[in-house]
Amino acid sequence: MRVELHLRRCLRVIGPSIAAGTFGAVTGGTALSARAAGVLAMSIAMYRLTVRAPLVFGRIAFALTCPPLIAIGFHARIPLLILSAAIGGLGSGALAVAWETALQHGVPERALSRVASHDDLGSFAALPLGQIAAGPAAGSLGAAGVSIIGGFVNPLMSLLPLASTSIRSFRT
Repeated sequence: MRVELHLRRCLRVIGPSIAAGTFGAVTGGTALSARAAGVLAMSIAMYRLTVRAPLVFGRIAFALTCPPLIAIGFHARIPLLILSAAIGGLGSGALAVAWETALQHGVPERALSRVASHDDLGSFAALPLGQIAAGPAAGSLGAAGVSIIGGFVNPLMSLLPLASTSIRSFRT
């Protein structure tokens, strides 16, 4: 999950520069709002869904976060950009709820706080790495290139943990 965070953080730094040269800040803000709507919609849906294998479901759903990266990189038309952002939000929302569910079910109560703290530390430690890497990566590959590469690497990195039997076999 850390590599996906790194890629997404990198895009949040170069995304505004792509927006400034293409579809504009208002459309960029609209796309971010569509993403937030997708996260909210999936979070509400997950409240009602029974997912027996939350890590498998969450990892597959998180692969859906790649369309906005690709759409931005290829300067997609505005409706496609906004739709892809909403789809990306659905994937993010699914993973967030699935991951928290897995933590609650898979970690003993006495260790839950400690495990959650380590998880958060690892997640938030990736933030500055993505922001630091954004400039040099965009300088050598171009901002659109970084976005497109991230769009194709992100689902691979999201699905990679499914190679682990313990991830695939975890049930709630």
